[in-house]
Amino acid sequence: MKRLSAVLMLVLVCASGSGCVALALAGIAGAAGMGVAFYMGEYEGYLAANPPQITDAAGDVLRGMGVKIETEASSWDRGKITGLMGNEDEVVIKIRKKSEQMSQVAVRVGVFGDERTSAKLYNQIKARLQSD
Repeated sequence: MKRLSAVLMLVLVCASGSGCVALALAGIAGAAGMGVAFYMGEYEGYLAANPPQITDAAGDVLRGMGVKIETEASSWDRGKITGLMGNEDEVVIKIRKKSEQMSQVAVRVGVFGDERTSAKLYNQIKARLQSD
């Protein structure tokens, strides 16, 4: 109940003057542990796995798409993969542990963010995790 009150207060404050309603709504979806959002060029969502598992799945997906992996690292609380697609667009996937059973995943393709390609990668990572 406290979380819901805090989120509603955030929405009211943001809506009242700073113009960050989209950010607040993305935060609500994230706080509730559901949905995905495309904000500031990143496609973000939550997956039920730990950072090393997500990093491994993301690496498999990127290699399967022919992406040249530049860096790939993970620890118990975070992970990150960077690579280059065939068209020279950079891919950055960042993972942060949010709880014992949930991690936040942010996917960015290109400088300004390609929502369609980022969503495709996110969904393929999600499917890869579900198939293991």
